Amino acid sequence: MKKIVFFTAFVLVASISFGQVSDVKGGWKQIKYEFIDGTQTVERVLAGTSSYMDEITKYKGAKGNVEINFNRYDRKSGDLIAGVNYNVIWTDPQKQLFPGDKIKMNYALKTISSKTWTPNQQSVSFNQGIYGLYLLNASGENYFSKDFSSEILSSKPVEKGYKPNEEKSVTVNMGSGFKAVYTYVWDENLTRSQITEEPTIIIPVSEKKTGWYFTDYSFVDGTTTVERVLAGTSSYMDDITKYKGGKGDIEIYFNRYDRKTGDLLAGVNYSVKWTDPQTVLYPGDKISMKYSLKTISSKSWTPAQQSVSFNQGIYGLYLLNTDGDNYFSKDFSAQIISSKPVDKGYNANEKKAITVNLGSGFKAIYNYEWRVF
Repeated sequence: MKKIVFFTAFVLVASISFGQVSDVKGGWKQIKYEFIDGTQTVERVLAGTSSYMDEITKYKGAKGNVEINFNRYDRKSGDLIAGVNYNVIWTDPQKQLFPGDKIKMNYALKTISSKTWTPNQQSVSFNQGIYGLYLLNASGENYFSKDFSSEILSSKPVEKGYKPNEEKSVTVNMGSGFKAVYTYVWDENLTRSQITEEPTIIIPVSEKKTGWYFTDYSFVDGTTTVERVLAGTSSYMDDITKYKGGKGDIEIYFNRYDRKTGDLLAGVNYSVKWTDPQTVLYPGDKISMKYSLKTISSKSWTPAQQSVSFNQGIYGLYLLNTDGDNYFSKDFSAQIISSKPVDKGYNANEKKAITVNLGSGFKAIYNYEWRVF
């Protein structure tokens, strides 16, 4: 995955709190995220001449932070004729949308450089109604082409679905052919989860600061089927590990079955919910996240041991829950915080990672890079 280069003078900080469960039933559940890549090179002829130009569109960055380059070059000389380079930073919309809710996100557009051209027109919409339900910025605009940084909010509330498994999507149109698409499905039995999402805030900073900058996210899939022999017998068993869900909300199944009868011999089904760590970690900061572990069902086994750590020092820097545990296998729901502050890096571009070990072979990895300003 390509690295993110931060040219903006602000940082997005996610805030999610653990609240009470509402009795609202029936809602839109986020099931998928997709990035549409607008990268292309288009050949054009300069009007009235035989001179050729290349319009090159490309990007760098990752989910939530993308820098887009849209430039026109003279093919013969390689000179830049016109173009624009702009940065879009956005936060995810709610994972659950219930009738009456308004869709909320934070969105920031910043022009990095420009020659004649300005950033392509952008928008965020939910395909509700004939014309779509658009999100408005603080100036009341539903189409964006000028620099701004604010919360954006849908002009009307979300409506209920008409049939089970009906799909809709929130589309973040970043211009120049780039889009981020969040797909939702209507679940008539959906109720609000124990993690209630609150508006993300944008905290301005006066200048770029030296620190550990988030670059990309990866997920290690622990899905496996392992054959085992029951001790002292010729009977075979299958240990099946699988999951459902996505970033920040996953349900893990780890079960042992008798191959011949299909009977469940032992197993556990557990849910883990977590929030992203900070986008930038400055020396002296403590890493903090929300983390929730819940056992859904169990036969003899308990959830596999979990942990969250930053590869600092010989043994790693672990995050502790309110009971002071750095390894988790019992149900809890709390903020977890690193036992010590983050240290400075030694070399520019040095790499480190926060690893969310979800147990059973599943991991969420947040990669960071030391940047010196």
